[in-house]
Formats: sequence, C-alpha cells, structure tokens
Amino acid sequence: MENFFLFDDGTYMERKGRNLSYDAGKKQAKILLSALLSFVENLEESKDCKADWQAGTELWVTHSTLEGLAELTKNYNDSLDTEAIRNALNCLISLKIIKDKRGQTNAKTRTNSKVWLFALKFPSIDKKENLNWLFKQGGEWDKCREAQKNNSAKVPKTPKEKSQGVDWQEICNAMLEKHKRLTTNELLFADDEMKFELEAIHVPLALVERKKPQKYSEDISAEQGSQLYEPSYEEKQRFEHEAFLEKIIRDGVGKTQGHRIALIGEPGAGKTTQLQTIAFWILNNNLGLPIWISLADLQGKSVENYLLQDWLKNALEVVRVKEEQENAFADLFKNNRVWLLLDAADEMSSPQPLTEISQQLTGWVKNARVVLTCRVNVWEANANALENFETYRLLNFEYPQQVREFIGRWFHNKDADKGERLWQELDKAERQRIQDLVKNPLRLALLCSTWQGSDKGLPETKAGLYQQFVEEVYKWKENRFPTTEQQQEELNAALGSLAKRAIDQETSRFRLRHKFVREELGDAKQQNSLFWLVLKLGWLNEVGLAAESPKEKVYAFYHPTFEEYFAALAIADWREFLNHVPDNPAQGVYRIFAPQWKELILLWLGREDVERKEKEEFIQALVEFDDGFCKLYWFQAYFLAANGIVEFRDCSRADEIVAQIVQWAFGCFDSTKQGWQSFFPLDKKARTIIRDTDRSKVVIELTKLLHLCQDKKIRRQLTDKNGNKFDEIILGQVALTLLDFSPDNFEACEVLKELINNSDDYFVPPFWLNKLQFDEQVEAIRRRVFSDSRPIEVSSETLEEENHSSREEIIDLIYSLNNIDDANPQKVETMLRLEKIITGNPEAIAPIIDVIKRSLHSNEDCDRYLLFKTLKYVQRIGSGNLELINLLISIINNHTYYENYAIKEHAISALTAIGIGNENVFNFIINLIDNDGLVGFVSPVACLGIILRDNLFYLAVAKLSCYLQDSVCQNNRAFYFDCYWTLYYCAENMIYPAFYQAWHQPEKVKDGEKERKILPPAKT
Repeated sequence: MENFFLFDDGTYMERKGRNLSYDAGKKQAKILLSALLSFVENLEESKDCKADWQAGTELWVTHSTLEGLAELTKNYNDSLDTEAIRNALNCLISLKIIKDKRGQTNAKTRTNSKVWLFALKFPSIDKKENLNWLFKQGGEWDKCREAQKNNSAKVPKTPKEKSQGVDWQEICNAMLEKHKRLTTNELLFADDEMKFELEAIHVPLALVERKKPQKYSEDISAEQGSQLYEPSYEEKQRFEHEAFLEKIIRDGVGKTQGHRIALIGEPGAGKTTQLQTIAFWILNNNLGLPIWISLADLQGKSVENYLLQDWLKNALEVVRVKEEQENAFADLFKNNRVWLLLDAADEMSSPQPLTEISQQLTGWVKNARVVLTCRVNVWEANANALENFETYRLLNFEYPQQVREFIGRWFHNKDADKGERLWQELDKAERQRIQDLVKNPLRLALLCSTWQGSDKGLPETKAGLYQQFVEEVYKWKENRFPTTEQQQEELNAALGSLAKRAIDQETSRFRLRHKFVREELGDAKQQNSLFWLVLKLGWLNEVGLAAESPKEKVYAFYHPTFEEYFAALAIADWREFLNHVPDNPAQGVYRIFAPQWKELILLWLGREDVERKEKEEFIQALVEFDDGFCKLYWFQAYFLAANGIVEFRDCSRADEIVAQIVQWAFGCFDSTKQGWQSFFPLDKKARTIIRDTDRSKVVIELTKLLHLCQDKKIRRQLTDKNGNKFDEIILGQVALTLLDFSPDNFEACEVLKELINNSDDYFVPPFWLNKLQFDEQVEAIRRRVFSDSRPIEVSSETLEEENHSSREEIIDLIYSLNNIDDANPQKVETMLRLEKIITGNPEAIAPIIDVIKRSLHSNEDCDRYLLFKTLKYVQRIGSGNLELINLLISIINNHTYYENYAIKEHAISALTAIGIGNENVFNFIINLIDNDGLVGFVSPVACLGIILRDNLFYLAVAKLSCYLQDSVCQNNRAFYFDCYWTLYYCAENMIYPAFYQAWHQPEKVKDGEKERKILPPAKT
C-alpha cells in the first residue's frame, strides 16, 4: 500500500495523483485477466507481452507495457485503453490480489517503470473457474475489498520523519541505495529484467533454537564419558519470504517481538540480499528508518561512534555534524524509529565479534530494532553473547522445486531449451554432489551463467565448479577489459597468493587494506598492473576506509568463497596443510586443525591439476596422524579425511574411511563382550560428518548395519543385555539416517513401521503415535532416538505470552507449583510460562535468589521440591552474577546431604550453566577434582568441559593431561573417560602447538596459589 494515499470515503489515489475507481476497476480487471488467461491458454506469442504459468497455477506476466496489454484486450475481449488498464492493475495491487514485481526494493523504480511485471496465484489453470473464483459475488475481489475497508481504519497515519530540517526517510533511502550498489553481486545479472526475475525467488527462513544437551540417567556406562555436545540447531518454524516480512518484521511475532533478529547462513546463502530486501521493505512500508552498517567497516570503532562520525556525516554530506543534528539523530533512536541492519558479523576484525556487538548495543543505540547477519560457524562459536536475539537460519533452495524454478526463470527470456538441458543434466542420479552445491543461491546463479555461455558438462567437484565460474567471469568482462590467457594465469596466481596471506591473518581475513593488497599486486593507479586489472575485472572491490588510517582504502574479494578458491590454487604442496614435527610443533604446520583452512583443503583436493599421488599421500597423512595425545587430534584429522574424499572421489582408502565414520556414528556389535559398543560422545560428531562425505558409500555401510541390527541372534543377545530399549534406539537411528540418504529405501521404511507398531511407553507412547500420520510418526521416532525428547502439547496462548514480569510475579509463579497437582495441565502451562520469563532474563536473578534462600531455611519437603525446581530454572538464566554463583557453591559445599530431589546435583548443573568462562567457577570445579569429589552422581570433570572458554582451555589441559594414564583407567574408568572427552573438547578449540605446550607444561600449584603465565589464544 505504500504507493497509495487513503481518503475518508474509502477510495485510493496513487502518489502520482490518479484516483482509483474500484467499481470500474472490477469490470476492467475482469476484461484484462480474461484476455491474459486466453493468451496463455492459446500459447500465442507477442513481443509486447510475455506471460506463462509458473509453479503450477501462478500466472506470471514477466514483461509488458500498458500499450501491450491494451492491444491484448482488443484481441480477446472488449478493448480497454491504457488508463483503464492502469486503474485495473493498481486496484488489483492495492487489494493484494496480484504481486507487483517491478523493482521490489525500490518504490521509485515502480513509479517510473514503463514495463509492468506482476504475478497472480489462481486456484487452477482453467479460465472459467479462475474468473468465477475472483469476480463472482462474494468472491476473492469482494473479500479483499471488504478486508481493505476494515483495515484502513486500523492503519496509523505515519508522519514524514523530519527534524532539524532533515528528511530522514529520504536520507535513509539514499544511503541504502549506496550500500546496495556496494553489496550487490552485479556480475550475476546481464540486465535489469534478469535481475527482477531472480529477485522474485527467495530462500525460506527457519526459526531455530540450539538444542539443549541430552540428559542421561545414572546408568550410562563409563566409556560414554562426559556429556559434551557440539552446538546444533532445531528447526522450530519455517517462514516463506513474504510471511517472514509480514509476521516477523511488520507484526513483531516471536520472543523479541521483532526487536532482535539474527539471520544466519552459509556463504552465498543470500544473507546480504535478504537484509537489503528487509531494509527497503521497512522503508517502503513506513515501519521506521533503516540504517545499514557493514560491520567490517567498524574497524575497531563502536557502533555509536560509527553512526555519529561516519554514517551521519556521509548521510548529511557535511564536513562536521552539528550538535543539534546529533541530538536529533539520537532522538530517532529513543523514539524507537530506527532499525539497525548489521551486515556480516563474520567479517569484523574482532576475535569475538558477537560479544563486541552485544557490548555496543547500549545507551541510546539500544532502543533501535536490530537485524544482524552472520555466517553459521561464527554464530555457533559465540552465540551465547547474543542469546537475547531470535535466530533465523537462511535455508538453501529446495531441490528440485526451487532450483528448477530458478533455472527456468534465468533462461526464460534467453534460451528455454538450454535451461531445460541444464536441468536434465543436473537432475541425473550421479550429480548428487553438484545438486547439493547449487542449492546455494550464489553458486546456482553462477552455474546458470556458466552454462548459458558454455557447452561444457558439469564438473564432479567444487573446485571444478569454481574453475568454470572463474573462466565465466573473464568471459563476462571480455568486451570491456579483455585479458590474455597468460594474464589470467598471472592474475589467478597473484590473487591466490594474496588470498592465502589474508586467510592466514588472525583478523580482517576478508577486508584487505590497500597497503596489504599493493604488496602482492603492485600499484593500483598504474594501468594494466595486476592491481588495476583485478579492480576492473571485479575480483576485488573497494568497500570502505581503514579505521587505523582514514585515508587508506579497504578491499574485499568478489565473494569470500572466491577468496578461498584462489587461495587453494596457491597451494603447491600438501605439506602446507600439515607438516608434523612431533617434538617441536612450533616448527611445524597444522592448518588441518584451523577452521578457516578446511574449505581450502577441500578445494585443493578437488583440483584436477594436482597429481593423484599427492592427494593419496595427504589422505594417508590424515588417517595415520600420530598426535602423541592419545588420538585427541587424530579424530579431527580423520574427520577431515572423510570430508576430503567427496572431492577426491577415487581415493583408495575411501571405503575404509566411510566404514569407520559410520561405526563411530552408530556403534558396532562387540562379539567378545556380546554387546553393542557405542562411541559417545564421538557419535554425534560422526553423524554430522557422514552427511558431508561420500553418500553413495554411506548408504552401502548403513544398509550393512541395518542388516546387522536385524540379525535375530544379535537382537536376542541385545534384548537380554539391554531390555530391548537400546536396540530400538540404534535401529531407529540407522533406519532414519538411511531414509534421509535414500528417501525411497524399502528396508528403512519397513524397520520404522515395525518400530511404530511395536512402540511402548518408554520408546514413544502409542497413544501419541496413533494420532499421527506416517510421516509424523517417523518424526516422532526421530525426536526420540536422536534427542530423547517427548512430545508435549502446549497451548498457543502460553507460547505467545510476553516475557515481562515483576519480581513478585516470578516468585508467586514458582510457589504456585506447590499448589497444582502434577496431572493438572495448568502445571505444564505454569512451568512453560516460568521458563519463558526466566530464559536469558537477568531480571529473574533476584527473585530466584529469594526463593533459593527461603527454601534453604526450611525443612519442609514441599520447599525442597521448590528448591529442586528453582535450581533447574537457574540453568536458563544465562551468565550468572557473583551472588548467585556463591550461593550455588555454598549449596554444593554444604555438609547437609540433600538426598531428596538430588539438590546438590542440580546445584552443580546450575553452576555449570551460568558459570561459562568464569575463572572462579573453574577454580571451584578444579578443587572438586583435586579432592576426588563427585557431586551426587555428577562428575566435576564433565562440568569442567562445559564452562571452558578462551584461556581456561589451556589451564584445563595442563590440569587434566596427567590423568590420561593406564593406571587411572584401570582404577577409575569413569573418571578416565570424563578426562579424556573433556580434553578432546579442548583439542577441538585449541591450536595444536598451544595444546602441546599445555600438555607438557605441568601446572604449578602451591598452597592454592597458581603461577600466572602468558597463555596462547584458544582456537575460535
């Protein structure tokens, strides 16, 4: 509705000044749409109008002028002139019956465009049925018109944002346009029409939550070790693009009411594009003032200083901003009118970017609504820093539907037959790896462009795909900036050297200062120098100025994935990834353990110009890596080898590697012990890895394992040993994973049906399964075998309650739990209400402390129950304060044995949850370990692994390394394995030389005083 004014009489007028007549519009629209439906039905061609069916029953008019549409009505029905056509279309748009696709992110583009582009979702492709559905009395037109009248009174009249003589809406629009030019991948689009058609396809978003660690009972075997988990995400709700804009951005649905939103995704997933769409949508719908900040541009500045010193000065185009202008600008924030759009947290120079952002959203800036984008790996590394954000993950295109739709639109106006040939080639069974790759929007666009100008087939590896992409970019630029083959080789080599140096940097891997680039590429001002050429070709783009030197330019690669590809081209020998010097790691090379190098290694393995012998040697070095630390780093090396064989498909050890990963993921039958051997907690990591290794080989191994699990003799032995419960879980895990890899697998479906039919209350309650369809039953089994969660029916009213409560209300809710019978549904509602209020809410700390103290001073059993429940709620608060930490420590140290409700066990669990990264909590747990103490059934070593962050990893290794001895394992296997898996977690988060130093540096403790050392940094 942003292009229309509403009058009191219910009529609308375009901003240009044209009245909309809805009575005439209905008749005009019927004539127009009748002509369009006849046009498509008869498969006729016209240079002035292009229309066809997309996605089944959606009619797309992809190119037409008013004159062309008027001519169309003359051919099929009563003739309409251009003004009648315009009125009909604007009425349809204002009623939201058709979607206006003219430059979706810019109102000015719509106003000035002579070409009309729109879409309409019909119930079928039958002309008569569609016209009746839309125009009959009480049909869709009448419903939309009535809804429009009802809503018009509810729409607030938003005044134009002006203060100090500044039109802030116009300013924000101009700044957004500027940033859009800097952040849009213009190389992908040959013309504006192509760009429109691709902007119309958006990836869906999913509201996700980190899964809580699985809670095991005390009958877990010692070999399963401490309960350490990698962060993973559970999809809570999926949103299509327009639903996300309407419900989350406009209506503010969700726990933060749209005030704190994080968009996370893989490189090329469309995070920046999505943020651009949100920015213009906010502006065009009068929802506030969107301000864009590319976070890499901060370069050490705070958000507040950047806004005042950089953004505001550039926006107002002044040398010095006046104080009254700064105050007026700050007032916009205080009045809740500003949206901060923070792009690419992963490109900040800070080692902990999310923590830095959290610390900067204070003062007058905190009143802004915030939408932030970030790569998944960076978000996972430090998500707790922004736990008050609601997290939405950009999903890939769905295969085959959205991928095929994208290809169809790309080639629609170029060569439809060629697009169909690409689809046929891509959809072959042996192209599964490429199918996965092109679910990523950026890579799919590049593939289409490459295919459009080339007759080559599809490559087998990611490296081969990027090689084609690079060749295509040179072709794109052939007319304006021609390069010889020799120049291209020189450019690729220089870019590779530059990229490798950049990725080796601890900070600013993706934003490169002018001086840094000049050292590799020469003088940018010298025509035909390497620097000059890469700028002209678009391999590097200017993205801002350096904070350290305000006059020095900063550059970025066309996309970070290209930086990684060029760096892979610069690797001459696999020993640049791994050069093991066992006795002196400081002299070696251990890039195989650096996360930023993983993608480069995979790309190197996929290079056709690298000898097979070199690749074989590297894979062998990985699977036979001897770390000297009881294989703590060997597991990581082996997992990398499993990833690598996807790119190096004819590796001689591929079968062996996949078989080992599947065994770690699901276990194996130990014929000696006549039982099932599992590999907790390695199994969770291995189940992740099998999705990124050779899938065809995984299916073979899973099928073998399924047959093994169905072996009657083995099943009988497992039943005798485990009461049939453990057998069901393993069988379910294998069958579900096989079904994921092979959706029509008959054996997997039969196993799942058997599990469903024979389910008991322990496994999945039959009364619950009986309510569901087969697909839903399968999902219920999946939740059970992978996360041990039980389905709970919750009312929507409970989930939508606001997270605002007083101290007294929190206390009253906790105490009310004593007065509600366990079987009463109200108790579940109350518990869920409490969890919602308390989660991540520091305001809940004081009332929680009150309840704990009151309960400690009482001997009543009901108060012990309250203490037990309250300690469970403490785990949801987040980082705790000193008073709460000391209170929990006092409970654990109390000589009174709180047997009822396992109070001490819950106290240390609560302490662990709120003590992440806290050195006082670390020292307390170390003291428990030194005194050989268990807290009930809870191992302090397992708790230690959960709280470790930063330099605490180093201290933990120095403390625990002495316990990995055979004598310890023989005397106390549970303690040994707790230490082992905690050290494994340390190894995952520390660079290899730092771990070596800590391992061989005995901790010096005398009279409780620890010697202070300068500690090497942990791996992020």
